[in-house]
Amino acid sequence: MTANTDSHDYADLDKPDTNNATSIKWWKYPEDEYWEADFPISNKQRYFEYLDRYNSGFRNGKWHNDEYETFLANNDLVDSLCDSLDLTTEERGQAKGLIHRMDLQREGIRVERMAYAVCAYAVHSSTTDERNCHPQTDRPEEFQRVKTQLGITNKQFESDYGKVQHRDQNVDDQSAEYDSRGVDRSPDRRWIGAKQMPEPE
Repeated sequence: MTANTDSHDYADLDKPDTNNATSIKWWKYPEDEYWEADFPISNKQRYFEYLDRYNSGFRNGKWHNDEYETFLANNDLVDSLCDSLDLTTEERGQAKGLIHRMDLQREGIRVERMAYAVCAYAVHSSTTDERNCHPQTDRPEEFQRVKTQLGITNKQFESDYGKVQHRDQNVDDQSAEYDSRGVDRSPDRRWIGAKQMPEPE
């Protein structure tokens, strides 16, 4: 007899499970609180922050999960642009899904350019948003302003938009699923993208 569970085998050390529901609330410790005995990291807040990064799949000893850090950085960039461009919840979700499906390294495109293109594509392909964001049309003022701030030319935008459209319509792939329980998106987890933690001695 075997038991059926929704769990999985442990991942390799270089592919940790980032979809966990455990949170180590290191930020609740005062910054000036220290262990009485010898610990690898004597400051309690920094020690539990280190354990939280380890538990969340960001690091394993000296190894860092670069894919996950890139995922979160791209997510945050799209979130920021979505706020500036007034995207709806549905458009925001589509833009995030698209940015994670793009192979930015292979394409050789700055992530800011592609983030702008996926936001424009999400708005243009929306059935509820009246704004027209196709490269061959006049875009709304907020899109023009952000495009100028990012230093994106019309030719670059047209090229980037075409790549996003092609990927969405012709390539059947899925983006990596990190943090499916949303634990790492807590505003209290300020270590994400922050300073490097010291290695234990």
